[in-house]
Amino acid sequence: MSFDVISNCLNQSTYQVNEDRPKPISKKDSIIDRISALWDKVVGKLAEIFQKLFGATKALPPLGENSPAEDAVETDCAPKPEETKTQISSFKRLNSKMQGAVSELCSTERRYNDKMHIYLNVVKSLRESKQLSKKQYKTLICGLKDILKLSDSLVKDLEGIEELGPEEKAQRIITVFNPETQEKMGRKYSRYTEKYHKQIFPKINELEKSQDFRFHMANALKDEAGPLNRDYPKDRQLMSRADFQIGLSSLAMEPVQRMPRYEMILRELANHSKDDAMKSCLERQKLAGAYQNRKGGL
Repeated sequence: MSFDVISNCLNQSTYQVNEDRPKPISKKDSIIDRISALWDKVVGKLAEIFQKLFGATKALPPLGENSPAEDAVETDCAPKPEETKTQISSFKRLNSKMQGAVSELCSTERRYNDKMHIYLNVVKSLRESKQLSKKQYKTLICGLKDILKLSDSLVKDLEGIEELGPEEKAQRIITVFNPETQEKMGRKYSRYTEKYHKQIFPKINELEKSQDFRFHMANALKDEAGPLNRDYPKDRQLMSRADFQIGLSSLAMEPVQRMPRYEMILRELANHSKDDAMKSCLERQKLAGAYQNRKGGL
């Protein structure tokens, strides 16, 4: 035999032997096999859980693959640019309206609270200057301290609310105007309203007939309102010159008008909130306002 024939035979036998041997498994293939086996176990466990919860299962695709139906669903559900812009615009409008209502609640409550403190301090000053008897003093502040406590608490609870998101704003309002607080509002404001119409307003009208009383009252109002006016814009002063002339009667009227303002703001918030608890909050405030009107003779 020639050398070429022998060489060809050897090469052929070597090739057949190599073909018969199993190919070695690479490290990468081994890891993929392990992950695939682990995925199969996870899929099996998930199928059991879904079967228990919903009574039906849907075959999950192999790792890294999506079924044609899922691809179609994902394509259909993908938001279009126009829809996304509309949703963002709607959210901004909703947030803007809620922010406006919350800002109105906070700003008007601060003004109302400051005015009630002015009224109380002016009446105290008139008592100290002997312009009011002890009986007259008690008449003019009847029920006011209880109302002022509610307002002080409300101002404190509303601190920082304007920096919150829409959902957090709504939740804070619901927490602040809780059933217990609204029940207290109904009782205390109705009591003050009744006293205002029967005793407070008639007594103020009687006292303001005296020129000496009006003089001391105007000075006391300037002393109390002057420093607080600096905290407000010039176009929205806490008390104007006209208010100083009107005197105590306008300040004493503030609590009577406050409950309807709460209801109006809560209605605005309920219109722009999806939370049913906000609507319940509004309904409770309506009942408190109705109780005030009934007891106060409005």
